[in-house]
Amino acid sequence: MLQAEDLALDRGDIGTSVQPGEIVTIMFTDIEGFAALTERLGDWQAQQILHAHAALVREQIRSYGGFEVNTLGDGFMVAFPSARRGLRCAVAVQRAVDMHGRRYPGEEVRVRIGLHTGEAIRDGNDFCGKTVIIAARVTDEAEGGEILVSAALKRTVESPGEFLFDDERVVELKGLAGPYPLFGVPWAMDGSVRPAPRRVLADGNVFCREGDYWTLAYLGTVIRLRDAKGLHDIAQLLREPNRAFPALYLVAGVSPDGSGSGVGAGPLLDPKAKAAYQQRLADLREELEEAERFNDLARSAKLHAEIEALTAQLLAAVGLDGRDRVVKSNAERARVAVTIRIKRTLARIGEVHPGLGHHLATTIRTGRLCVYQPDPTLPVSWSFVGARNGAPEGRSR
Repeated sequence: MLQAEDLALDRGDIGTSVQPGEIVTIMFTDIEGFAALTERLGDWQAQQILHAHAALVREQIRSYGGFEVNTLGDGFMVAFPSARRGLRCAVAVQRAVDMHGRRYPGEEVRVRIGLHTGEAIRDGNDFCGKTVIIAARVTDEAEGGEILVSAALKRTVESPGEFLFDDERVVELKGLAGPYPLFGVPWAMDGSVRPAPRRVLADGNVFCREGDYWTLAYLGTVIRLRDAKGLHDIAQLLREPNRAFPALYLVAGVSPDGSGSGVGAGPLLDPKAKAAYQQRLADLREELEEAERFNDLARSAKLHAEIEALTAQLLAAVGLDGRDRVVKSNAERARVAVTIRIKRTLARIGEVHPGLGHHLATTIRTGRLCVYQPDPTLPVSWSFVGARNGAPEGRSR
């Protein structure tokens, strides 16, 4: 059994290896589903597996000249003075973890690894700043058993051809402005171990939900967006092109013939919707403070614009005096809500994937009736197959 000293930090002398302002590679690791593993095996056995895993990871960190900055529950944060060393270490970690699982059935774990290269900001023996944030967010996007890297790291290491890279996937990273291209790195020597991809390969046009994210593919480019009501609305329209859906149907499942639309007056936004707006504004203001601390002007400008847009929408529904504006029917309330969320989602899609954003913006009509009307001379086929479980949800044409 490992002793406490086996789990002690082995940082090395960071001060002599990475200086402030130099380029550093940050690697995060995380065991997928460790809480569920603990629930299934119990605390004691799960901790033994965690100790064995920590020993494996630390052995590779030492071998490739990495510096253990921190441990994060069941994961590690590691700094490397070389991007190539960092990626070599990530490959070695995945291979060691896979080999351990083959030798000791019942102790298998799947590890997510994310890496990014950028300028280091050091605070004592710790690292902070945007480079660290990006590396952490890249790791969040990885699957268990996958190594995922930023475009900056890929550009640094790809010239000699030592590493292979999967197709580009373009994603939004939480709290960061703009699209981020990411790349998976195959690590099995014989190709037999591959992570289950969270995206559908871009061999068609895809619009499918995978947990808290949606995978969208169009004309060979794949992107992933966080779940939002507008994505559900758009998916419904894409499933049945040229069919007009009442906004009420998209909001509350009222039958497409419009029955049950109601005529009662009521507030434009119900309390739940207002709370959601206010929470989003609070989140944006928190992100804005972070962006301003890091002097990230582009991100700050984007956040300012979104805050202003949401504030205007909230004022339109509530008014300057804080009293709800009243609409004449449920149908009108649904029209406003669906139009706002579809337009907002189309803007998000257009920012990350301009081609898809343009296609949807020119073929989706909103109002009391919402419809997707592609050009009949240029038919578009959509797949709604979930990449995570492979369960088909059908296709539209």
